Amino acid sequence: MFVYGTLRPGHPNFERLLAAYSERTVAGHLAGALLLDCGHYPAAVERPGAGRAVGEVVWIRPPAWSAVLADLDHLEGYDPADPQPLFDRVVRSVETADGPVECWAYLAGRLLAEADRPVVPDGDWVAHCADRADYRKHWETIAGAGGRAEQP
Repeated sequence: MFVYGTLRPGHPNFERLLAAYSERTVAGHLAGALLLDCGHYPAAVERPGAGRAVGEVVWIRPPAWSAVLADLDHLEGYDPADPQPLFDRVVRSVETADGPVECWAYLAGRLLAEADRPVVPDGDWVAHCADRADYRKHWETIAGAGGRAEQP
């Protein structure tokens, strides 16, 4: 699985959904993609001439794969029967120091991809959020509520 936002190691959804099931993690990037800033999470969009989305390739232990994939599909709003999913799950070649790896990745669905959102500089969500107190506070609140956002 290629992850580039809140599912990256050290971020809240990695700890919640991937850490206990991962075998290995290596740095990688998805060429021809950019990241949109959607507030508390990014969305990868493929566009001609785009640079790259920075992230990690995470190998999931085979016995956990089906359950982890179901949890990730839920998190990303992906349902293959939905004609307008928030994200699409696709296979893409991701560049790593060891060469390319074919991975599942979640790319922005059409409506999200066409939204007027700022582009994350250098395609690196971790660097983009490093000094954003609002980002950290949002995820601390969700973690404190057992993984659920508080209702207004």
